Amino acid sequence: MAKTLQQLRTLTLDHLRETASDSHFTTDQLNGYINQAQEYIAAISSPPEDLVSVATEANKGAYLLPSDNILITSAYFGDTGTFNDVRPLKIISKTNAKYIFPSWLDETNQSSGEPTHLWYLDNSTVFIYPKPNTANASKRLYLYYGFSPTSMTNDGDVPDIKNNYHVLIPILASAYAYYALPNVEVAKELLLLFKSQYSDIKDTIEKESEESLSFKWSVPE
Repeated sequence: MAKTLQQLRTLTLDHLRETASDSHFTTDQLNGYINQAQEYIAAISSPPEDLVSVATEANKGAYLLPSDNILITSAYFGDTGTFNDVRPLKIISKTNAKYIFPSWLDETNQSSGEPTHLWYLDNSTVFIYPKPNTANASKRLYLYYGFSPTSMTNDGDVPDIKNNYHVLIPILASAYAYYALPNVEVAKELLLLFKSQYSDIKDTIEKESEESLSFKWSVPE
């Protein structure tokens, strides 16, 4: 079940053996630890995903990524208004690109066509190759990407990460708080608890995913 920022703050105070009216920390400080915990869990697990559509131009290969991008999970190119036109792009590294397409920096029309591959130029830019030619310039680049979770500020806000991981946020947030007190020994104990429970939850999620992928319809006799 999804937990609100207010619920997460209360659970964090429980770990600290404190209450809202009798705490070493302000509400803003506790919210900061909670958001920090959410960001860390997103980084080590599967981050929340979003889809962005990018207009392409003729003979242009480089396109900016959303500012909250962490990782591109899949990419497509085409026109959604034309049947069966949107095709997946193969994501490769820039190192592999220089061996597969040694002339990818070529600015001539001969290096343009229908894009089939994509790679990172840097942390904020991707490159598609071949670069769209005139016939493909009206089509769009579609990117599914993992994004950095939005910081929670209102009591009713809920984390962007998967619901399964919400119970871990107060444990990690309270560990950050104990480090700040400082009470390093208790903080270390909470980190060990976090790692143990994270491993259990991650194993369960991965098992559910594997079972879902292996499911097959059967025809009754």
